[in-house]
Amino acid sequence: MNEVTLQDAGARLGSLIARAARTGESVRITRDGCAAGVLVSVETYAELQELRRDRDRRLLAEQAAADARGEIAWIRYPARDRSELARGLNEALDL
Repeated sequence: MNEVTLQDAGARLGSLIARAARTGESVRITRDGCAAGVLVSVETYAELQELRRDRDRRLLAEQAAADARGEIAWIRYPARDRSELARGLNEALDL
């Protein structure tokens, strides 16, 4: 993965995008020596989005299964006041 400063990325944005699209190579963009972002190809971005959707579907299925087994405590919302909210959270979290 290439690395460029934010200032350099701004000056070379067009060529960096073209290179990412052509080669699939990612570019890390830094600000003050720290990672600030990453430029990726459209294909890579689509793959990452699909991985996120798969993860979210899996987590949702796990939560639905736990709910079906009665393992999830639900609290009433909205609470009428802070103390009701605190009691509900404490019950849900077994505090």
